[in-house]
Amino acid sequence: MSTEDTYTVRPYMSGADYERIKDWWEMKNPSIFTETTLPPLGVVVEINGSPAVALWCHLSVNIGVAFIENAVSRPRLRLHKSTKAFGVAVHALESAAKDLHYGLFVCNVSPALARILQNRLGFEPTGKADKQTLLKVL
Repeated sequence: MSTEDTYTVRPYMSGADYERIKDWWEMKNPSIFTETTLPPLGVVVEINGSPAVALWCHLSVNIGVAFIENAVSRPRLRLHKSTKAFGVAVHALESAAKDLHYGLFVCNVSPALARILQNRLGFEPTGKADKQTLLKVL
């Protein structure tokens, strides 16, 4: 008998989540991760109650364009689980952005995450580079 994992999304909570997510970031990225630069709209996806991925959305003022930023996953999280969890996070941010009348998502992500966004979530590439910029009309 197999059991399916439960994926839940919740808002990022600065005090409770920051240190854990900063540790994840520093294990995978050479760049600095500072809480003061995170947009207010952020989500954490939990798998079976354990934080697994985090993602933020920067909402531009008065132009309807939102930017997905700072994608990070728990180290050693299996690929199929992180793929599904990032999908849950993107859908949650999409819903929030649409509710606020935003019509376009832009993101700069690694090629691996770009493939997930293109192949599973409807994003379109804008060019080729080490970090790919993707767009999605909401």
